Amino acid sequence: MYFGGAIPISVNSEAWSPAYTNEELMGYSELVVFGTLEDSRSYVEWRLNGNLVVPSVYTVWTLEQGESIKGAEFKTTEFVVDGGTHNNIVHDAMRYTELSKGDEVVVFLTRDADGVYGANYHLTGIESGIYKISEGLATNGYVKSSYEVGSLKEALRSFN
Repeated sequence: MYFGGAIPISVNSEAWSPAYTNEELMGYSELVVFGTLEDSRSYVEWRLNGNLVVPSVYTVWTLEQGESIKGAEFKTTEFVVDGGTHNNIVHDAMRYTELSKGDEVVVFLTRDADGVYGANYHLTGIESGIYKISEGLATNGYVKSSYEVGSLKEALRSFN
């Protein structure tokens, strides 16, 4: 029996997605944006899984747009990713991409009003849809590829 405060819960998600090519990502995405992660907030939704009710944590990131390759330009854009921490519930969903405030990224975003994210933007192809930029290289750990930032921009524009 437990009489203390909150009990930490850890959830492990196996949300695998195909490793999409950049051309496929461009085709499937509404927005393709270079920018900087400014802030995040997490929330939990409880879902029925067989006879159990399990938590799913989602994190909403605010992205300050630097350059839009596809879609409308905004000062900031919000998008949702699987995983995060909320009220001692840890949901580990993204295996290859750890996001932090201040990260420079390239994101491929789409919306599906009938999906789990509702009308919110989310990463196209889960982790296929995000590159982290560091020292002039854009790297996607999920598809295990890196590009010089200028050549990635040029390639993405050619698909548009």
